[in-house]
Amino acid sequence: MSNIFEITKQFTFEAAHYFPNMPEGHIYKKIHGHSFVGEVTFYGKQKKDNQWVNDFGEINLSLEKIKKKLDHQCINNIKEIGLPTLENIAMWIGKQLKKEYSNVRSVKLSRPSCGESCVYKIN
Repeated sequence: MSNIFEITKQFTFEAAHYFPNMPEGHIYKKIHGHSFVGEVTFYGKQKKDNQWVNDFGEINLSLEKIKKKLDHQCINNIKEIGLPTLENIAMWIGKQLKKEYSNVRSVKLSRPSCGESCVYKIN
């Protein structure tokens, strides 16, 4: 039997967004900001040489690149995300990580002050 692990790294960023598709006067049509908490999960067996699934140091470097694009930005300006919903932001983060890691399993994105979160499961 082989041991399979899931490891998770948390990160945060601050960003603004708005929803241009909402009707005039709707609160979400105005630009507003959130504190986001992200969690990325990877799965797999321990590597024989170092006994870990992934190097958290390498994950940190990848997340720093992602954070640099998101932190203190208006997410609407990142065209690849599309409408800046929790779902679309989580999916975009997942796609960025998938370019570097074949074993990324999920991205959880939360707005704790709103009590809201979304989990994007990656195949």
